[in-house]
Amino acid sequence: MFPYIGTKKKELKFISPYFPWNIQHNENTINHVYELFGGSCAVSKFILCNSSNKISSSTINDILPVLIELYKIINAGKDEVEKFINECEELNNKYGMDNLAELQKILKTFNMDDTSRENVCMYYILCKRKRTPTLIDNTTKRCNFKTLLTDNKKLFEYKNSFIIKNESYKTILDELDKLPNEEKQKIFVYLDPPYLSSKNLSRDDGLCSRQAFESDNMVYMFELMIKNKNNGLKIMLNIDNNDLYQYIFKLIDGSDNMIKTKYAKTYQITKRKTEHLIICNY
Repeated sequence: MFPYIGTKKKELKFISPYFPWNIQHNENTINHVYELFGGSCAVSKFILCNSSNKISSSTINDILPVLIELYKIINAGKDEVEKFINECEELNNKYGMDNLAELQKILKTFNMDDTSRENVCMYYILCKRKRTPTLIDNTTKRCNFKTLLTDNKKLFEYKNSFIIKNESYKTILDELDKLPNEEKQKIFVYLDPPYLSSKNLSRDDGLCSRQAFESDNMVYMFELMIKNKNNGLKIMLNIDNNDLYQYIFKLIDGSDNMIKTKYAKTYQITKRKTEHLIICNY
């Protein structure tokens, strides 16, 4: 929906072929999508705008309060987004945010728990700036904030289609796991968790830092996927490929048959190369 570190927008060509309706060729089995590590919500947006099935709503979740407020603005529709863009442009001019030094100063003290309108505007401006060459080559470049409007034009047809949550992903998964099987089979859960805490320092850009993600979090996810493998929640896990994940997964599942594909990825800012896995329990 907007520029964000770690967005899966460019990776949808690898991800979408493994949505449950593309594998099982029955689009009518799923009626709701959960994206529990929301970020830019690229997957939920893609599904709502491109799916021909009956999916007309999605639950998006993240633990960052300021990000939740930005979701609400987009979810409110075109008029609210236009108003927000004007506020962003005024704030950008007020603080001289086309200047690299000012950007870096603001970024160092930015508070992601502050949900005031001005802080949400500031957050969007910083997200835009982190995706441009501005913070890399010391040049100044005017941001086009109106892309928030043009990029989400089709999404506005689904006004208020997002159920927005600001909770622990475990809380939501535990609630879903308690549903009757006939309800669980209609739910698709997309999981794109943070890297393990040992890697968080190299990934954290000050805008999308989240709670530490430890190996026991991954064990929890793998076990839930196995538990729901035959007639429960349809879960897709999108993670970086590393020896620890492979070890945990094989220890729990005993096979590689849930790993659907692998694809290469290069991070835009750090240029670090990695490999990602798509793991599905269906």
